Amino acid sequence: MKHGLAAGLAAGLLIAAAGETPAKTATICGQKVDYTVQPPGPDVPAALRAFSGVWVGDAGSVVEVYDGRFCVGLIVEQVNPDGTVAAKYVWGDKVKLHLGLNYDIKPGVVDWPGKIAGGALVLQTPDRAYSYELRVAGRDELKGRRVGPDGRNVVALKRG
Repeated sequence: MKHGLAAGLAAGLLIAAAGETPAKTATICGQKVDYTVQPPGPDVPAALRAFSGVWVGDAGSVVEVYDGRFCVGLIVEQVNPDGTVAAKYVWGDKVKLHLGLNYDIKPGVVDWPGKIAGGALVLQTPDRAYSYELRVAGRDELKGRRVGPDGRNVVALKRG
């Protein structure tokens, strides 16, 4: 009986420890996203911790191709002391043009590792075709730019 009770308590403690940061689901830019934001440890500098969390907003003003906006989200799930991050990038299914027109795009969610250096979070696709550079612009805002083969965007995200 003692062994069964001890094993049950140990299993319960393992389950509780594993569940310290529960997975969540959110709808961001029309996409259902499962995520887990791991609170940064005490060894992660405050300047890096500021990037952790859920961010939602717009990428807009594409100079080379069109003048419009589209919904984007960024979930920074893990921030490490060396500045490396694990993130999810989310985009919606519409681009809204300032001329009043909308057009459909394929929505999506991708895992996207990055690095915080020099006060900026930099995310790049493996082929370097697309990149984001974002900086903290207040307690609950990230601002920066997106660069890709389809042009450049100004990006503004708020903590979600």
